[in-house]
Amino acid sequence: MAKLKTIKMMIPEGAGYGDSLTFNVNGNELEIAIPEGSKVGDVLQIQVQVESDEEDIDGSKDVTQDDDDDDVTKVPLKNLGITLELHSKVPSSVEAARFKDKGETPEEGQMKCDGTFAMPWQAGIHLAQHICSDKFHERFADVRNVLELGSGTGLCGITFAVNATNKLSKRKTDIKKLNLILTDMPNAMNTLQYNLDVNKDKLSSQLDEKQIHVAPLVWGNNGNIDKIHSKLKQVEGADLILGSDLLYNVSLDVLKGLCKTIKSIDSPKKARILLSVRWRKPEEERVFFELMRDNGYDFELLEHDDSPYACHLNWEEFGNPKSKKSNEFFGNNYAKVDGESKPLKDVCEDDMDVMTDDEFDQFERRFIQVYIGKSND
Repeated sequence: MAKLKTIKMMIPEGAGYGDSLTFNVNGNELEIAIPEGSKVGDVLQIQVQVESDEEDIDGSKDVTQDDDDDDVTKVPLKNLGITLELHSKVPSSVEAARFKDKGETPEEGQMKCDGTFAMPWQAGIHLAQHICSDKFHERFADVRNVLELGSGTGLCGITFAVNATNKLSKRKTDIKKLNLILTDMPNAMNTLQYNLDVNKDKLSSQLDEKQIHVAPLVWGNNGNIDKIHSKLKQVEGADLILGSDLLYNVSLDVLKGLCKTIKSIDSPKKARILLSVRWRKPEEERVFFELMRDNGYDFELLEHDDSPYACHLNWEEFGNPKSKKSNEFFGNNYAKVDGESKPLKDVCEDDMDVMTDDEFDQFERRFIQVYIGKSND
């Protein structure tokens, strides 16, 4: 099972806004950007996902780390009886061969970003399991053209492809209508493509390789957006836009870029937008929904989670100190911290560090929600 760990770093002398601090987790070098207004001596905090071998609350393992390879995470899709194999990085031999084929060096073929694409996050795992559910199929059975934002390891996009091709395997004409575009920052492309390649055996043989694309997309970048848009025009636009944990540790400018990207991609204004959100800083993350509302989009909580730990507050209420419902939820619901009960409102990061895996899993589910949005035009 995956678990979050809090990393704390002090801003050193000579560093300031626009710089990044680097750290290492499970062999992956990650970064945290120094936000505007920070000063030397301030302590920055970031949560990163690490792996644990202990079982989750229902006795099965949602996520397991391959004992033979620390860079491989296996995610079982329970309703399909299929396990995806997700790599945090491409094996060096494969990487070198790909760059050679392109006539590039690794430095030329990559673009710097924070490295959060290199692991499956809990919000993505939660969304992937929902994609495999009967409720998802009932609601989105007509979806054929899908674009995923911030694909990372490709978990949700690949899950959609596996689920769709399995559900449509008896109807070859429907499979031929499927089109899927997985997007992320440019330096995530090699890992994303590799994960797609190693999981192709889970897809229907009737699916043509040309029906699934991997493409770079920097939010707000007009050049990237135009290329994606031209692909979507060939299939009359996206029916569904997927995303998980897109609001993690992002600035206002990045949120504006994300909103611009969604609006540009959805130019026919027919797409449904399915987002899995892990709330960490609700007052900051809520801005995304406010910006989307200003751009003519409505989001509502997708009521699909029957877990006793699910939270049914909407995006305007969640973590809002002015909301009576939110205050009651966080004051009247409890989390276990090393065997002791504690109101959710009083749980701090130090408490999360000492939770057992079962306790942490229950706590984490309180903060993950799935929203569905659509243009109101």
